[in-house]
Amino acid sequence: MGRIFAEELASGIGGITLERGVAIHMAGNLYPPPPSYMVPVAIEALNSILIEDDWEKEIDLPDGVEWRGEKKVPARFVIDAFRLEAFLDGEDEE
Repeated sequence: MGRIFAEELASGIGGITLERGVAIHMAGNLYPPPPSYMVPVAIEALNSILIEDDWEKEIDLPDGVEWRGEKKVPARFVIDAFRLEAFLDGEDEE
């Protein structure tokens, strides 16, 4: 497990979707694994960067979850927290 596994998941090996790849990565490569309700947060952060090229987009957090006392978190912090760099496919932070 780890970075190489994340890269394989990110490549869509075996026809795996982005959502499923991220879920597997978060469950298997992070300790302790974050709750599954955080997968959509991760997907939104990835899409913010991959589609909108916006590393600072504020991502809404689920009810009961806060980041530094806030209900939103910048996409770049989600990427860092969940180690999603492999899913960015070479995108560089500005």
